[in-house]
Amino acid sequence: MCFQCGTAVQPGAPACPRCGAPAAPAQPQPYGMVAPQPYGTVQPQPQPYGTVPPQPMSPQAQPPRAPRRGPFGLSTGKVVAIGLTVFLILVVGMVAVLVAVLGIGRDGPDSAVKDYFGALAEGDAGKALAQTYEGSAAAQKNPLLTSAALADPARRPSAVAVGKVYKLPGAEAWRVTVAFVANGKDLSMPVTVRKIDGEYVLVEAFTEVRVSPESTAGVTVNGVQVPEGGTNLVAFPGSYEIKVAGTPLIAETVVLAEQMSGSHAYASIFSRDLAPGVQKEVDKQVRAKLDACLKSTSDAPSGCPFRAFLPGEKPTVKWTMPTYPKIEIRSTLTSETGSARFSGSGTAHYEADYRDFFGAKKHEAGNDQIYLYGNVTVKDAELVVTFTN
Repeated sequence: MCFQCGTAVQPGAPACPRCGAPAAPAQPQPYGMVAPQPYGTVQPQPQPYGTVPPQPMSPQAQPPRAPRRGPFGLSTGKVVAIGLTVFLILVVGMVAVLVAVLGIGRDGPDSAVKDYFGALAEGDAGKALAQTYEGSAAAQKNPLLTSAALADPARRPSAVAVGKVYKLPGAEAWRVTVAFVANGKDLSMPVTVRKIDGEYVLVEAFTEVRVSPESTAGVTVNGVQVPEGGTNLVAFPGSYEIKVAGTPLIAETVVLAEQMSGSHAYASIFSRDLAPGVQKEVDKQVRAKLDACLKSTSDAPSGCPFRAFLPGEKPTVKWTMPTYPKIEIRSTLTSETGSARFSGSGTAHYEADYRDFFGAKKHEAGNDQIYLYGNVTVKDAELVVTFTN
């Protein structure tokens, strides 16, 4: 538009076609800018005659952005999806390696060990034997491989922790150490697992319980009677209460044994206590025997612990005992001999009439220090006391 006469001028024309005035150059407008408007109703401004009112500029549409591209021209979403797929494949592969090589998994050696000790903790011998190579046939020869031997919860393994599984070279076999608690003590034992006919089974799952001496009779382990002389016993892992029946002489003996290093437990029953009432019975029998000796008129009563040494012949002796021996059953009691030794000391007094070697009558009085020794044995369920001096 001409700035002098107001005639419309074509864009790009050098001058006004009416008055010849040079055309004013077009002023560039800021891109996308809208002039601020006063608050309220916008009033149109008067324009010169013939002026075309300016049209509001519409904002230009933004060009679409190109999607981001990853390696090989792939979109970011596809790259992430491929990465997750590769990660899952790696995880599955690692699990497969652990199961195939180390045998770790639901059906691996660690699972067999857990099932075995879990069954023992429940007191279920049959379920435990099902995890072993020997199976239920082992219980036919070993009475301790039964649920009866697991009746007391204190004897069973608890708080079981299966250690790291180690693959053994040259065979489908694994080794693992198992820690557990029995009778309130922390114990452990190594276990070997093999894969036989597609099944994981324990081949070293039992404990050897040794009871000494070998001639011990009437032995029970965890309440189960074992054969006489069967002192090398096979049992489940855990703790063992070994009990030997008493006799009229020897008290019932109870020994506790726990798992030692490896798979062994040991109990010694060499030393045993007297049965209740034995001391009183021995004192009674010793006194009765001494009283019988005191009735003798000999200067050396047969089988008696005292004598008078008289320098003559044909003695007549009267014996008394101011101090009876105090009997001490002093030797170690054993299951093998079924006997005990005793000793004691006291004083015997004598009054003797005799003839000397010239035929003259003599009288002599004196004391003899007694040193008494003897044995206590059992015969027909009764105590028997004998003197040995």
